[in-house]
Amino acid sequence: MDPRFKALPGCPVCWHTGRKEFFDIRDAKVLECSHCHLRYLDPCLSSEAMASMYESTETLKKAHEFHEKYYGYGDLSKPSKTREEFEKAISILERHIPSDEEKRIFDVGYGNSFFLALAQKKGWRVDGIDTSSQNAILAKADIGSPWLPVV
Repeated sequence: MDPRFKALPGCPVCWHTGRKEFFDIRDAKVLECSHCHLRYLDPCLSSEAMASMYESTETLKKAHEFHEKYYGYGDLSKPSKTREEFEKAISILERHIPSDEEKRIFDVGYGNSFFLALAQKKGWRVDGIDTSSQNAILAKADIGSPWLPVV
């Protein structure tokens, strides 16, 4: 296994060890926790590899050429592949929330907070955390994000 990755002994949220395979993605599996139903990748990036990869746009692009155009985001008024995917995700979430229930979301690893900004624009109450101080700087500069990193 690539040394940047680590296998998880259980769910990264509740640490329950019961899980089922949801589907495969290249060298990883998407698993579903049988206790809290979180779906997550296993193996996943280690904390050190994650911090290093998300240190800057340049390091993310170096990880895989796929990221070269995908991370063209930051302006709510401009179309991008990322915006399209985020709006699709928000739409999916909205289908599962009763109309009389407050729409709230907490984004772990918010990047420059573009996803949260889109959700907020659609009436969601948003919050989030990120481990990258560079992402916190980008979020504050580009979106005016009030969120701070957890370092």
